[in-house]
Amino acid sequence: LLPSDEVCDHHPMTNEADPTDVPDAPADRVANPSLERLRFRLDDPQRTVSGEGMNDFEREEIRHRIRMTMVRASERLMPDVHRASRRACERLGIEHPPEVFVQAEPTPNAHILMDGGEPIVLLHSGLFSILEPDELCTVIGHELGHWGLRHPPPGPEDESTVVTALSREAARAAEVSADRVAMVAAGDFRSALRVEIKLACGLGSKHVRLDDLDAFMDELETGPIESDRQWEAFSTHPEMQFRFWAQHQFSQTDRFRSTLGRSGGLPYAEVESAIEDRFLALGGGLAFRWTVDALHEALAWIGVLLVAEDEVVTDEEHERLVRLVGMVWAEDATTYARRHGLDAVRRRAKETLQPLKAAHKRTRDRLEQSILKFANAIGAEDRGEQAIMMVRSAWAG
Repeated sequence: LLPSDEVCDHHPMTNEADPTDVPDAPADRVANPSLERLRFRLDDPQRTVSGEGMNDFEREEIRHRIRMTMVRASERLMPDVHRASRRACERLGIEHPPEVFVQAEPTPNAHILMDGGEPIVLLHSGLFSILEPDELCTVIGHELGHWGLRHPPPGPEDESTVVTALSREAARAAEVSADRVAMVAAGDFRSALRVEIKLACGLGSKHVRLDDLDAFMDELETGPIESDRQWEAFSTHPEMQFRFWAQHQFSQTDRFRSTLGRSGGLPYAEVESAIEDRFLALGGGLAFRWTVDALHEALAWIGVLLVAEDEVVTDEEHERLVRLVGMVWAEDATTYARRHGLDAVRRRAKETLQPLKAAHKRTRDRLEQSILKFANAIGAEDRGEQAIMMVRSAWAG
């Protein structure tokens, strides 16, 4: 729901396209098929997030601590919570509802523990002071979205600010997906929005008028504020205005309406493109700009490797390298290769590939396609394939 400083492996909440048009996830992150069609297009299941997961001992310790220090929301002890969990799972097509525990914590928030075993939803007691019982469906649904789509936890800050920014971008994209799952769990957009407004301000229905959501939504239609807020690039959650706007946009699509068994709606692909554009502008577009820089630098070093591998750089090869990365990069990288040798260039190439491990799959595919296209243009297909192997080895390591 909201950003959290907890360190354990969980997630805090704060013509229709083919629903299978997403890349295959790794075996340990296979998504729930009924939720996959809700995934935000920039929420890449193959995206690498820095940081190591918990070991078996840590997982068992956390689960033991939860059961010893928190109260399980059983049907007899907390019927309203139990009912909300069941209702959310029914709407999401989840057959086996997770265990839900309530923690004595005044901050209205929620988490989900998903360490490879059965998920456990953790609700803060502060939620119950501002939410109605049926509104818990939204909160529980958001957490189940992280579990069902197998989102990894946000990685720790890396020594490379590029990797950190890309990891945070991945976390924000995951929140967009989880918000959509929450909308389905709630049954409609307006119910989910009421919950999120309460969570954003910490006030219940007694203090916040929620009968005129149209006026609130009109404010969000004005578009993003024209300012360069780079601090957003390092946040694990999108800013509030964008989150509400993005949910409103998605709620009007044919894909969302069909998920709820309704007809009509705007074309999903068009709406998704608009959400994606505004998402990439968050944080002053810092993650996007750094990704472009890293991609360009990697191409420069790999391009020099391809043209200089046979120790002869023809005028045509040099011209094509300039077309690929520009005059400055082509001249500087070629000069570096002449002074330090190809082994040094190869090391530089591998170094520049590291930040791109955390980039979206489309960015990584774009790099590979550019390498192969350039290799074919200079008649070095074999060297191009070797370069691709080097790239994939660097990302796998």
